[in-house]
Amino acid sequence: MLEGVISCINCSKEYFNNLTKCPFCSTPHGGGIQTPAIKPTPWYIKRLLPFDISLLIIFILSSYFIFQIIVATIVVLLLPFDVSNETAVMDIFSLFIMLISNLVFSFVLVKYVPFSIITIEPVKKKRQTILLLIILFLVALALLELSIRLIEFILDSFSVSPAHSSPYDNYFANPFITVLFSVLVIFIGPLFEEIIFRQHVISFINRRISSKISVILLSSIIFSFNHLPADIQNGSFRFTIEHLFVVFFLGVVLGLIYLRYGLFYAVFFHSLWNTFSLLAQISISVDKIAVYLDFLLLIGIILTIILLIIILKKIIQDFEKFIPRGRNFQILTKENGLLFGNAIVIITFDLLNAFLPNLEPNISGIGLGLLLGIHAIGIVIGFLIFEHISRTRRSNRIMLESDEIGNISK
Repeated sequence: MLEGVISCINCSKEYFNNLTKCPFCSTPHGGGIQTPAIKPTPWYIKRLLPFDISLLIIFILSSYFIFQIIVATIVVLLLPFDVSNETAVMDIFSLFIMLISNLVFSFVLVKYVPFSIITIEPVKKKRQTILLLIILFLVALALLELSIRLIEFILDSFSVSPAHSSPYDNYFANPFITVLFSVLVIFIGPLFEEIIFRQHVISFINRRISSKISVILLSSIIFSFNHLPADIQNGSFRFTIEHLFVVFFLGVVLGLIYLRYGLFYAVFFHSLWNTFSLLAQISISVDKIAVYLDFLLLIGIILTIILLIIILKKIIQDFEKFIPRGRNFQILTKENGLLFGNAIVIITFDLLNAFLPNLEPNISGIGLGLLLGIHAIGIVIGFLIFEHISRTRRSNRIMLESDEIGNISK
């Protein structure tokens, strides 16, 4: 129970103890004896609160990291053989652990993490929305293809060596592993990532930063850098740069979809995107798939050209509306400072996640120990922030209910 708050002996409702009787049922609470007031916010919480956006993400990712290690340890102890002997068995084991961890952790996150999700109006025309998202998917593919071509041109101009492989190439050598990986990528992964990076992260940031563009950009940065560990394992700088851009681009599109249509449609688009990406990797050895993918890309380019013509025509018609008159654009604002500060903390955390496990073999144990320590600190600090948020929200709710009852009694 909160300090300064008591429970009525008659109706069990909670209220502040500076009242002489329960505002709900008017039962006295011991002759109006005063107890200590609500404890003020500790100084260390005040220091941490400006970075509560970062701490939320660190808390979630650290909790998942520790949870995955626990699940893996339990499964290893139950197995009657050593999984490290065979590469294929190790791949199956890793995918199996990810499937279990993603499903269970998604449930725990939705059920028990104590903060509210932003309200998004339900979609009325569902079929039209699905069709619109498919068109958006094709347009996004075309825009991404053009952007990747530009990035490749820039990387070639700096003589960056081409990507030699993908971290997931070995999954396609075994049919069973391919099926298991496909289930993870098409169904489980999008659901897990959308619950974390769109529903929870965007909802949390949205209540602290007013600019929707800043909310989407920050959540997309978090989303892209969270894929860094797998990219680092590939060992190709070029692949890492290109994949980070692809995931950031996808994060922006998914953020827009989530804020406009909600979680289900973001998961649908994400699944569609991952299906295309999976087929694109398989098409390296299957020419027929490559033909269909090229055909979809051609449709996307045509739709993109049509869309750009429509947008350009609209801009020309409403040209005066796009001229900023008397607007004072400021970059160094308090809100942007908070945004940049949180982004730096999150990126630093993700970089440590990526590089510490990839230290030299003779010091890899130290790197893993440091990583576990960082995640443990992240869980503790995140818990303190959540505890403060929960106490504050509960205190505000009790005060609001007391005021409503007082107004009714008057």
